Formats: sequence, C-alpha cells, structure tokens
Amino acid sequence: MKKICTFILIVIINLILLLLIDYGFFYYIEFKRQNISFTESIEKYIKFTHIIDIDESYLDKVNNNYFRDFKKESSKRSILIFGCSFGYGYLLKPEQSLSYKLSEHTGRSVFNRSISSLGIQYVPYIAEHYNIEKTISNPEYIIFVMIDNHLYRLYREIMNIDEPYLDILYQYNGKILEERKPIYSFLFKSSIIRYINLNLILYMYNKKNQDEIFDFMKAHFLKMKSILNKKFPNSKLVILQYEENENSWIFNNPRWNELRDEGFIIINSYELTNEHLFEEKYRIPNDVHPNEKAWDLLVPKLVERLEL
Repeated sequence: MKKICTFILIVIINLILLLLIDYGFFYYIEFKRQNISFTESIEKYIKFTHIIDIDESYLDKVNNNYFRDFKKESSKRSILIFGCSFGYGYLLKPEQSLSYKLSEHTGRSVFNRSISSLGIQYVPYIAEHYNIEKTISNPEYIIFVMIDNHLYRLYREIMNIDEPYLDILYQYNGKILEERKPIYSFLFKSSIIRYINLNLILYMYNKKNQDEIFDFMKAHFLKMKSILNKKFPNSKLVILQYEENENSWIFNNPRWNELRDEGFIIINSYELTNEHLFEEKYRIPNDVHPNEKAWDLLVPKLVERLEL
C-alpha cells in the first residue's frame, strides 16, 4: 500500500511540475509578443497574425493597419471582405491576394477584414464591438469567404501554441445566438490543456448531426446580417463557398436555400469556375491555401457573376 501511495504521489508531483513548466512557457511566449489579446486590441492581434506577410513598403500603402486594403478613386461603391487566411491571402504577396485582384478587376476600393485562423463567429463580434463603419466607406457588397473548416471553428476557441487565447464564442438555444462567457480561461494558458480540449471538442463535433451544425452556422450568419445591415443598410451579403476539401458535405446541403431566402447571395467556387480548387495546381506547394492561380481563375468569374 505504501508503494502505491508513493507512486501516486510521484505521478502527481510530476504532473504539477509539467503543468508549471507548460504555464511558464506560455507566459514566456506572451511576454515575447507583449500579451496580445484580441478583445483588448484587434490591431495588435492582426499585426501578430499577419506580420509574416507584411513588409515596410506594404505598410506604407495600407496606412499601417495590417489588412489588405486597396483603395481606388472611383465613383463605384466599395467591397468589404471577411474570412480567414484564405480570404486574407496567407503566404501570398499583397498583389497576389483576392482583395488586390478584385480591386484591379473592378476599379473599386476593396477593404479586407479577413483574419487568419478565425471563422464565422468573429464577424458579428467585430461588427458589434468595433466601429468598422468609421474606417470603411459604404460597401455595395460584403463578401464572406467560407471554407469547410469554419464549421468546426464555430465550436472551439482559438488557442494554438503560437496564438493568444480568444474567447470569441457564441451559444445557441434554438432561438437566440448570444456571446458565451469564457469558463476558466486561465486553464487555457497551458498547451497541454488546450490540446486535450481541442481533441475533446473535435470528438464532440464529429458526434453532432448535420442539421444541428447547419442550424448553428445559420444562426451566426443571421446575426452577422442583422448587425451589418444596421451599419451598412444598402449592402448586399455574399457567401463565397470556397471548396477546400473534396470530402466536404456542407456545400452540397440543400438547406442553403434557407439563407438565400434571407437575402444572402450564395456562390460556390466549383459552380463558378467548373474547377476543384482543392487540387494541387490551385494550392501553395505543401500547403492547403490558395495560390495566385486560384484567384486568377475565380476573381474574373466572380466579377462577372456579381456584375461588378
């Protein structure tokens, strides 16, 4: 009995030491990046997530805001883009990105508010908590670039080892979508706990049925619409379904007609281009993100479809 108790005590002590080291590493990373927090400063977070794609000459062009905005002197109304790293143009030069090519093809100003690693949930959040209408002229189209992985992101915090803990989450009771308060967020300063939590959420996500997931997604889009319609009352909302996964079920779901009935314009990348954009020729080498060839194919057809 004494040996068992000693063994259990040794295991507990080692676990505590491991967690202390883990927490210590997190705080070191936080110190190195000046404790960046999305909810405290979206600008600092954007700088952190996008910095690898930025150079000083580019910053001069975009007024140091770390987004890929391209402004034109034009009588045409602007375009606003939301999305993740796909919409932003991760690993692409600014002139290879969606927003640049859209601006060049249309002669319009394009404001890109895509944020790497995030999903649908951040759009209603920043639309509600930040005065984006003060920095963006009234857009004619608001385009959300959606990928399959955004569904999973609806259920989990952003807490990778190289990113801040983000508490942008919503809960849905079947009628109301409301912000969810973080529970014991200090626990997620441990990469071990984050890893366990992510796998637990992935397991639970895979157990959910498709209608439940679609209902949750739809609630986010409707909340997004209600907030953006107040900020930009004459804008049209577009969901660009970017096919990044050949095994995805979501974009073939007939329930998208429910969002069309709510006024959304739904455009599927395969139906638009007649090409599967998940194929290697449309991806950055050894990566899942779109290359310039993908946008060169898609943008002119998108411009034609929306009569931009």
